[in-house]
Amino acid sequence: MVKKVYFLLGLVSLSVSASSIDTTIIENKIAFIVEQKETIKQEKAQLLIAYKQAKIAAKEVLKDEYVFVSNQIKAIVELVLESQEFDNYNQYITDFQCSLIATGGLKAQELPSLGPDRPLSTKIGELLSVHLTVELLQIKEVNAFFGSLLTLKANAAGTSCLLEKLTNKEQQLKR
Repeated sequence: MVKKVYFLLGLVSLSVSASSIDTTIIENKIAFIVEQKETIKQEKAQLLIAYKQAKIAAKEVLKDEYVFVSNQIKAIVELVLESQEFDNYNQYITDFQCSLIATGGLKAQELPSLGPDRPLSTKIGELLSVHLTVELLQIKEVNAFFGSLLTLKANAAGTSCLLEKLTNKEQQLKR
């Protein structure tokens, strides 16, 4: 009888310690996700600096044409961000990144840098060729300005989506 009691107490303590290990693992995962969300937010500031530098260079080169070209570039960027191609790409990338962080334990700084997929690249090329002249497309400062603005805005959309997905994972773990 005494052996049975010790055996049962052993099972209970094993169950309790396994439960506390599971709780610790979950708490660690939640803390990791929260930390990566903060890192992701901080990376946005670096993109803003690159955009501002490209904007200054474009202003110097374009001079009087800057306002007109800038408005065209902003309109193209908005068309890209509103496109189904961007939405598909953004959903795919943020699902992939969320999985790498939440499940794979990859830090935000270690996430692979992935360029646009073929449908999105095609859409960008089409919009540029329709809305900007060949001469403007050949000016490296114009391309840098467009690229930095698109990257800034696309990253903002992607970051918002990724943060939302990570928050959802965090909430799932808390349950």
